[in-house]
Order: sequence, then structure tokens, then C-alpha cells
Amino acid sequence: MKKGLFLFLILMVALSPKNIFSQTPKTPKVEGRAIWIHPTADLQDMESVKSLVANCKKANINLIIPCMKLYGKVLWDSKKFSGAIPDDFKKKFEQGFDPLKELIAESHKNGIRVHAWLCDFTDEANLPAYKEHPEWAMLNKDGKPTTSEFLTNNTPYFILWMCPAQRKGYTDQWLIPMIEEIVTNYDVDGIHHDYIRYPGDVSPDGYCFCDYCLENFLKYNHLYYECKPDTQIEAVQKLPIWISNWSQDNTIKPANWNKMTRAEKVDFIFKGSSMKGGPADLNYFYYEYRCDQITKFAREAWEAAHKIKPNIQFSAAVFKNPALSGRNIGQRWTDFAPYVDIVMPMAYKSHFAGDLPTFQKFLGEYTRYSNKWCEGVTNISMGIDIAYIYGDIGKPIYDIRKSLKNMKEKKTDEMEAIQKNFKEIHKNLVKVAPALDKEISIGIKNLAEKDTIKLNQIIDSLDAKVAILLTNAPKGFYPEEILTSTIKAVRDGGGKGLVVFCAYDVTRCNLWDALAKAFNEPSIDQDLANPVKGVNINTVRELEKLQKSK
Repeated sequence: MKKGLFLFLILMVALSPKNIFSQTPKTPKVEGRAIWIHPTADLQDMESVKSLVANCKKANINLIIPCMKLYGKVLWDSKKFSGAIPDDFKKKFEQGFDPLKELIAESHKNGIRVHAWLCDFTDEANLPAYKEHPEWAMLNKDGKPTTSEFLTNNTPYFILWMCPAQRKGYTDQWLIPMIEEIVTNYDVDGIHHDYIRYPGDVSPDGYCFCDYCLENFLKYNHLYYECKPDTQIEAVQKLPIWISNWSQDNTIKPANWNKMTRAEKVDFIFKGSSMKGGPADLNYFYYEYRCDQITKFAREAWEAAHKIKPNIQFSAAVFKNPALSGRNIGQRWTDFAPYVDIVMPMAYKSHFAGDLPTFQKFLGEYTRYSNKWCEGVTNISMGIDIAYIYGDIGKPIYDIRKSLKNMKEKKTDEMEAIQKNFKEIHKNLVKVAPALDKEISIGIKNLAEKDTIKLNQIIDSLDAKVAILLTNAPKGFYPEEILTSTIKAVRDGGGKGLVVFCAYDVTRCNLWDALAKAFNEPSIDQDLANPVKGVNINTVRELEKLQKSK
């Protein structure tokens, strides 16, 4: 009887809603939540570091990605590459403030990890790498670097792209040593690749045709015998369809290669055939060559960093479609996915057609495809951009400021355009900041002033008030539901991670509370929880304990 009563009491305790088991903390959701940050905006001093990390903790973000190589500028306290450190950062280091070091320390206190972000193959013409080694730059068919190009409206292109293939070159003499220095001197949790590609904005087919690549392209694809470089072998037709004889010996390198100009060699690569008399398919080998050079770098970076810190991680910002980016910029990220722990497709609204609801549908579909492309290989965090998803709200603000500038400098009549754009702003502004709305409205009416001096003062005052909407917007001016519904689109598509660009835009648009609402449950990093990369489960459990203790 006593035994039965005892068992009954045990059962009642187990079923009680207040039993000890019901008090066990819920296991955190497995979802990667990262944010890109610019040190020049977010890490000015210790106060700004603490503010940033506090906001990230509040929003349950578990990975911060600070830009440490901005094109060619070095933003860490480098000893090997001190000549590339800008003066304002040199001053910080001299005063004893190291943004990366302090960010790591403050983040780790709060259970947040840090990946140092490098803009890999981009540099600047006025910095040491190019000054000391101009031969490292990518060249087009005219033998000129990317800085010779122009964009829309005849805007000079300032980014200097460096050749990924050359050895010795930028990759092994400059970029990988940078990664080694960061991993050695800073307690970073990972390295983040950006611009891990060839340039596509100036010319997808235009780079790289430096001397090294033109020769290495032939050798890499074994388009002639090095032991008999002057021998020309013709393919023998053994099968009726000519191209089916591709496996037969066949010298593809032209006999007059060494006498051809750079432009003629490039023309041969795009119009030549892998078999004399066959289709013009040599460009296929050119695209493959570029993809392989990028993958080779990803592997070499991974190997170099892991020799120093075996548990170091890698992440990478990539374009959303690996097939298209492979063809156009050598970034077939499904190839180098094994060498990164998190692939972050930049699924920005600017890369899609249509309005916001259409974009969100497309985003969900790309999330599903991204998971499929990398299933069992690595982890995916979809990248969303604050400035672009709120672009329709921001555009009339920029247009008003442009009109005010024209009124002041060019003396043009912009009243109709300003009033039209303010009408778009007014719809939301009057609800969330009626006082500011009224001040801007009065300022616009005062633009009728005829006195030039007074008019310029009115323009300056009005511009400052309008600029608030771009730099420190009233809460609600940028509706939270735009961000939360975009995040939902990723989740609906099966997304297990998100990365937001960027902290500065979240701050200026007053959206930290919106992020906290979207990420309302603690989460561990998906790449630690996912067994794909073979991470020790004890590491996951330790992070779970850390999150539960907060």
C-alpha cells in the first residue's frame, strides 16, 4: 500500500505544471542572426562600442561582422600593413583605442561572436599594395586596371581590383598574410570574405588579362604540351560528330601566340575553339579558370587560418545565384562552400524586380534554392539590406535634398518637385512626428522668399530638418512591419539564418526595437549547432548555457 501511494505521489508531481521539469529553460532556437557593421560609423569610441553591442544583445543577434579591410584601407592595428591604415585610425591606436579589440571583448562578454570582415580583392591606387606592386592589379584587354573604367553618368570607377591568380601576388603576399595577422593578434571567432570574386560592375568579361593570367590560363587548362611547347597536334576524327572527338590529342594554343597582342589573345579566348573547326567554346574554360582561382584562395585562406587557430570560422558575402555569379564574376560559391561555415547570399531588394511584396516572394524562393544548393555542405544566412527594403520611403527624401541643392547652387525652380515629394513623406511623418512635419511644411512655404541671402538660410535650415529623416528618423517613420515581414519571408522559405546590412542603417532608421521583435527568442549560431561542419556538440551546449544565463 505504501509503495502504491509513493508511486502515485511521484506521478502527481511529474504531471504538475509547476514541477521541476517544466522550469527547465527552453532550448534556444537554432537560427543564425548576424549584422554587418562599419567601424567608421559604429566604433568611434568605447561608448559607441558598448552601445552597439547592447543593441545587438537586445536584438538577440549572435554574430557581429565589422569591416576591417575597406577596399584597401586597413582598420586594425596592423604592424605588417601599417602604411594602409588611415590617419584617423592611426590616431585611435596611438591613443590606446583599438576598435576591433574592444568590440571582441565587449561582444564576448555578452555571448556574441565576431567575424573580421575583409573586402578581399579590392584595393585603392593610392595605397601601398598598388604603389609597390602595380603588376598585381587586374588588367583588361588594353592592359589597363579597373580604375580606368567609368560607370553611369561618366562617373570614374575608383576601386582597384587585384588579381587573385598571381603567385607571387596579392593573394599570397598581401591578403592571406592579413588574415594570418588578424587571427594571430586578435581573439576573433572568424574571418568574413567579401568581394571574393572578380569585378562584374565594370565588365564581367573584361578581367583579368594580366600577363600572368594569359599564360597561366593556357597552362592551367593544359592547352599545349609544356615539354614540347612549339608542337602543334591536330585532333584525329574517329567519331562522326566532330566535337565528340574532344578527348583526342589537340594543341589549342595558337602557333603564333607569342607574337599576338594582348587584345588578340583576349579575342582568341572568347572566339576560339577547344578543337579546330569546333564551336567557339574557349570562353567556357576562361570562366572555369576564374571560378577555380577564387575557390583556391578560399581554401588557402582556410588552411592558413586553421594552422594558427584550429577552431576559427569563415563566412562569406556572395551574390544570390551561384550559377550566374560563377559565369559573370568567378564566384560560384557552391564550389568554395566547404571552406566557409556560413554562406551569406546578398538577397538585397535592389537585386530583384518588383515591389516589396513581390520581392518578399522572390526572397522566400531564393532562400529555398540556397538551402538546396548548399544542403549538407555549409550553412546559409540570407542577407537583407535595410536601405533597399526602405528605398521607396527614402527616395523622396533624397530627391527633396537634391532639389534644395539645385535651388541654392543652380538657382532653378524646384518648388513643384519639392511639394510632390513632401506629399509622399507627409503621409507617414504627420503620424509619428507631427511637430517635425509642421516645421518642414512651413520651411517649404518659406522657399517663396525672394531675397537671396534669406532664401539660402531657409534652404539650409530646411535641408537640416529633412536630413533628420535620413540620419536619425523618428520611431515609426520607417515602419517596423517592412523589416519584420521581410524576415518572415526568409523564415517562410525555410531560412535558418539572417544577416542584416547594416548596423548604421538600423540605428538611423530607428529599427533596433523592430529587430528585437523579429528576433524575440534567444538563438544559438546555426553553424555551431549544425553538424555539417562537425563541430563538437560540447561547444554547442556551452553556448546554450551562456545564452540561458542571460
